[in-house]
Amino acid sequence: MDECRRLGVPKERVTLLGKVIVLDLETGKRRQAHAYLPEALKGNPADPELTLFLVAEKHKTQVASYSPTETDSDKKAIPGYRVDLDVAIVRWPSKKPIGMVRLKGEDPPKSISVLQWTSQKTFPDFVTGAIDAPMSSWVESRPTAGKPDPVGDALALAPKEEGKGAIIKVRCLRKDESYVYAEIGSAPKRKGKVLIWDVTRDRHAGKANRYLTEALRGQATDKELTLVMVTRQTVEADKSEALKGFVTGKATIEGYIVHWPDKKLIGTFELTADDLLGVPKEGFFQNDGQVASDPETGLNDTAALKLARWIKSLVGS
Repeated sequence: MDECRRLGVPKERVTLLGKVIVLDLETGKRRQAHAYLPEALKGNPADPELTLFLVAEKHKTQVASYSPTETDSDKKAIPGYRVDLDVAIVRWPSKKPIGMVRLKGEDPPKSISVLQWTSQKTFPDFVTGAIDAPMSSWVESRPTAGKPDPVGDALALAPKEEGKGAIIKVRCLRKDESYVYAEIGSAPKRKGKVLIWDVTRDRHAGKANRYLTEALRGQATDKELTLVMVTRQTVEADKSEALKGFVTGKATIEGYIVHWPDKKLIGTFELTADDLLGVPKEGFFQNDGQVASDPETGLNDTAALKLARWIKSLVGS
């Protein structure tokens, strides 16, 4: 462990050699992130080769505070935390230390609501954002040792200067799902299948990829790929509550596009959608009946769908 800390963040992209085990050193047990991995990737101690991801330390940062409603004014505010993990990476059985990375957890929801059928509400002491699902996605997204790494090649082609390459500005119209291109850019071409990558989180853009059709959805093992590298996504919810149970707003998605194996930077893009419609409530947390409500969650989901549909609209080369 000390050697992993000494090595720090690996200079090269972390790769997978053999299958994977994700352990929490504090508990000595596998983390939930391990359970989220695809079956083909889950390792066991008997496997001849393993890549171990060992959670060595947790860092909690308060980023939210939930105030009680007037009817629950006797309750104290509930803190919301983001949890980051220091993860050591080790090869097994060679025990070769690879280094240590800090994985940033998701922020907790914007708001929470306690909806229970019992007469007594049960309030949590605190709320945390997701960490095991993002961690599992990050681990799954690592390239295989000794194999081609299309994402690594695309990351190396990231525009160093704003405006490098062709500039593609496109606006999505909700009315008929059409796309209007600015005069300075035109629709890019697709080549092969498509893989969408979240550059900030360094992992597959899960929902956007799932919104692609199966025939279009690519993998790092494909011979030809269009890599859509998302560098920034912002959403803004409307303050109006005209549509009860829904949230409206707008989104902007920025990034760049690479054709592989050509290693050709096609250009940068900026996709805007001004009339998003989403559902704000997303799942449960802590005790049963307590619902995490986040307006931006629904909008981000819809923005991912818009990105996938725009990519689908592009003509193959």
